[in-house]
Amino acid sequence: MFNMLHGECYKLKKYKSFYICIAVVTIFAALLYGSLDLLDSIQQMEVEVMKGDTGEEAVEAEMEAGVSGSLEVNSDVELELDEEEPISFKEQIGIIGVVEQMFASNLVGFAIAIFISIFVIGEYGNGTMKNLVGKGYSRDMVFLSKLLAAVFSAALMSLLITALTVLLGLPFMGSQGFAALDWKDLAAYTGMQLAFVVSYTSVAVMIGEVTRSLAAGISLNIAILCFSTTATGLLDLFLDKYHIEISKFWILDLQAKCPVSDLGQEFAIRGLLVSLGWFLLAAGLGLLHFKKRDVK
Repeated sequence: MFNMLHGECYKLKKYKSFYICIAVVTIFAALLYGSLDLLDSIQQMEVEVMKGDTGEEAVEAEMEAGVSGSLEVNSDVELELDEEEPISFKEQIGIIGVVEQMFASNLVGFAIAIFISIFVIGEYGNGTMKNLVGKGYSRDMVFLSKLLAAVFSAALMSLLITALTVLLGLPFMGSQGFAALDWKDLAAYTGMQLAFVVSYTSVAVMIGEVTRSLAAGISLNIAILCFSTTATGLLDLFLDKYHIEISKFWILDLQAKCPVSDLGQEFAIRGLLVSLGWFLLAAGLGLLHFKKRDVK
C-alpha cells in the first residue's frame, strides 16, 4: 500500500494539469482583486463629482440670496461630505472575503474537479490501471491508493490557492488590508473548506471511476458544481411545508454558506459529519464499482 501511494505521489509531481489549475485559479483571484480596485476608483470618482455638484449648488444659492461668505459655506459642505465618505469595497470585503469568493463561487471546486478527472480517468486511457490490476494487486488497494492520492492533491491544491490568494492581498490591499486579516477566522474557514473539498474529491473520484471517460467525467462534475445547489434549493422550496431542508445535507451548499467569521459549533459539527458521510458513501460506491467492473 505504501509503495502504491508513493508511486501515486510521484505521478502527481509529473502532472502539468495540477500546476495549470492552480495558476488559472490564482489569475482569477488577481482579477477579483483588480475588480475591487476598479470599483473603488469608480466610487471615488462619483464622490468627487457629488462634492463638485454640491459645492456649485451651494455657491449659486448663496449668490442668489446675496449672502457673503460663500467660500466658508462651501468649505463646510466639503467637510460634511468628507465625513460621510463611504467605506471602500476593499475595506468592506477584505482579503478573507476574496478567499471566501474563491470557494463559495466554486472556482476552487472547478479546478479540483477538472484535475481529479484527469488524474483518475487518465489512468484508464494510458493503460496504467489495467497494468496494476493485471499484476495481481488487490483492487481494494489500487482504488484506495488512487483515492488517497486524489484527496492529498485536492487538499494541497486548496491550501496553495488559499496561500496565494492571501499573498496577492498584500500588493492589492496594502499593508493595512493585510494587517486587518483575522488569522483565526481564516484558519477556521480554511479548515472547514478543506473538509468539504476532501468530501467532494471522493465524489469526483467515484464519478471518474463510473464514467471512465474524460469528457463525461469533467462534464458531469461541472454540471454538479453549477446546478446541484439550485436543485437542492428547489427541493427545499417544495419540502418547506414538511420542514425539511435538503440543502443542509449537501456539501456544496454547506461550502457556499460557510461563514468566514464566528463559525458556530452547530454548523461546524454538521459540516464535518455531512462531509464524512458523503466521503464514505462515494468511496464505498466507487470501490464497489471498481471491484465489479472489468478494467479494459
